[in-house]
Amino acid sequence: MRTSKSGGVTIRKARMSDYNSLIKLWKENEIAIRPGDDRDDIKKFLARNPNLSLVAVEGNKIIGAVLGSWDGRRDWLHHLAVEKRLQKERGGEHTGIRGWGKDEEKRSRDG
Repeated sequence: MRTSKSGGVTIRKARMSDYNSLIKLWKENEIAIRPGDDRDDIKKFLARNPNLSLVAVEGNKIIGAVLGSWDGRRDWLHHLAVEKRLQKERGGEHTGIRGWGKDEEKRSRDG
């Protein structure tokens, strides 16, 4: 598995063992948890879209996540979230996850 490290944060592929932490992060960021977000459906999503969903890990805690998919023509981002304390620090720029933030997720929820 390929990982990238920046500023004490490791970016790696999301895996099913992250599920509980992902749900917690999404809820903290007011991302609606829908029926398609249950454990079984996320497992299928990750299998269908290998290497497209990432987590940012600081120590042993997930501080950011994004689910990615591809429909054969377009890439999609789902459930983009960064821990709230990092959103206040310029979107996590110092952690190497610049650009992940609440505004993008709000647009996708409202759109």
